[in-house]
Amino acid sequence: MSIPPISVAIIDDDKLYRMLLSKLLIRSGLIVMFHAENGKDCIDQLKTILIQPMVIILDIEMPIMNGFDTAEFIRLNWPYIKIITNSSLISEDIEKLAIKSGADIFLPKSLTNKDLIATIKQLTFENYYK
Repeated sequence: MSIPPISVAIIDDDKLYRMLLSKLLIRSGLIVMFHAENGKDCIDQLKTILIQPMVIILDIEMPIMNGFDTAEFIRLNWPYIKIITNSSLISEDIEKLAIKSGADIFLPKSLTNKDLIATIKQLTFENYYK
């Protein structure tokens, strides 16, 4: 049985970060389905596409709709999508709130590229083999 390619969406209000992360993911063999600059834009895109991404990398601090509210909405409407909250805000309280909001895992933006890719693959493989 072959494993389908991993599809990802990047939600972050920092355009440069989205572009750099997108290039990293593509170079690692992942498919970037879409980018969004805030949670509302993400949800609007999820509602219009037929096949959702396997993983969403979601910033916490964004205008219009933050990462906590976005994670909660995604978890309620698309429970099979894996959510990685990703932020430069690093504290135990932020991590707990992210998980409580529906994220599968919280990762600091300072995490190495290798560790981010490994985490994405681990989350999707766990889901694929359930």
